[in-house]
Formats: sequence, structure tokens, C-alpha cells
Amino acid sequence: MSADIFLILALVAAGLLIAARFVLKTYAGAKYRSTSFGDVIVGNAQLIGEQDEQNDYFEISHKNGVTLAVIADGATKRKIGKFAAVVAVNTLKANFTGGMYESLGPSEYFAHSFEAIEKTFSDNSVGNKVAATLVAVIVDNDVMHYACVGDGAIIIFRGGELINVPDHSEIGKRTLRKSDAILLCSAGARNSLTEMEILHELSKRKTHPYEKCMNLSKHIREKMFKNQDNASIIALEISKIRPKYEKSAPYPPLSVG
Repeated sequence: MSADIFLILALVAAGLLIAARFVLKTYAGAKYRSTSFGDVIVGNAQLIGEQDEQNDYFEISHKNGVTLAVIADGATKRKIGKFAAVVAVNTLKANFTGGMYESLGPSEYFAHSFEAIEKTFSDNSVGNKVAATLVAVIVDNDVMHYACVGDGAIIIFRGGELINVPDHSEIGKRTLRKSDAILLCSAGARNSLTEMEILHELSKRKTHPYEKCMNLSKHIREKMFKNQDNASIIALEISKIRPKYEKSAPYPPLSVG
């Protein structure tokens, strides 16, 4: 066998090793979940990419017919980045499950949560930068309350089109319709996916959100970008909009008369 053929085989083998390293590393940091919360169907995917640490963190919670989904991304590649992401997500989750959203409403819920997050960051900085970007949505029947801090993304899919919710430190709300889909992306996912890839996956009406997230994560893996950042995705689909008088409890209300 000639030296040229040996060289070609060596290059092919090296390429396969690099690809295998990326895929194995990506899967090693993967986290997948498929959940249904009554009127909201949820799926997610999370990849570590080419980073040594997984500094993305997410949670999905449900209480009394209302669903919270949040992704946070630690602003540094060191372990303190993961700490920041966990603090941000767990604070929002704890305040949500503790009833703050129900008792104070969305604006005060987000304001109090962010204040608590900032205090925890400040108390634990010790000369280190402690910060995180995040995207969060609260799906309350036909309304989506949202908060964006930093360079993540919140996208609504409706009627074959993508609606990009304003980001970079904004709190707001959007009206939802039956069959709407909501996509939350960390910066690593947002920067690695095209609008056409997102549109193609969210347009698959008979595909579960979990599979859609898996397919989007596959697009990221296949590109194998150099220094691929952590990537987290959550997809929520609205299967039903309840009339204002209808409760989300598992049993119908009692009638009197």
C-alpha cells in the first residue's frame, strides 16, 4: 500500500475520532424530558457541546393549571457559571411553586425573584463574577408571561410563522392561541440554529415536542461548530385554551341549584 493511501486513511481515521469525540461529549452532557401538563405538552433537549462544563440549567414546573419553563446560562465557563444558572432557575421555581405568582401576579413575581437572585449572587461573589442570562415563560391558559435577560430566545410558532419575542432584559406578555408552540433556547442553541431549521421542526404537527427538541439538537450536533457552547431547548405546545369560567382542576366544578 502506498504512502499516499496510508496518509488518506490516517486523515479519515483522525476525522472520525474528532467526530466521535464531539458526539460522545455532547451526549455525555445531554438531558432529555417529555412531559404533559394537561393543556400544555412539553419536551426538551440539552447538550454540553464542546465545553468542559455544563453551565446551562433548566426546569419545568406546573401548579394549578399554570406552567413555568425557564432556562438559565451561567455567564462564565467556570463552575461558578453553573452555580449562577442553578440559583436563577431554582429561585424562579421555588417562588412559583410557593405561590408567589398566584398571590402577587406576574410582574411582582418576576421582580421579587430577580431581586432574590441578585442578592444571592452578591452574597456569593467573593471576587468572582456571578451572573446568568435566562429566558422564562409562564403559560397561564391563553396568556404567556415572559422574562428575557441576555441573549437567549423565546419564539412563538403560529400558523406556519415564527414570532420572535423581544429579548435583552424585558418582561412582558403575549396572548396565546390553541395549537401555538413556544420555543425557549439558550444562547448556544439560538446561535447554532437557523430560522428555517426551527420552522421546519415546529411545523410538524403530529410530532411530540420532545421529538422536535431532539431533532433540533441533532442539527446542532451535526454542524459540529468549533467551541460549540452549551445548548438547551424547551418546547411547549398549547393543546387547549380553556374558557374563562373553566378551571384546570381534574374534576368539574359542582353546580348549585
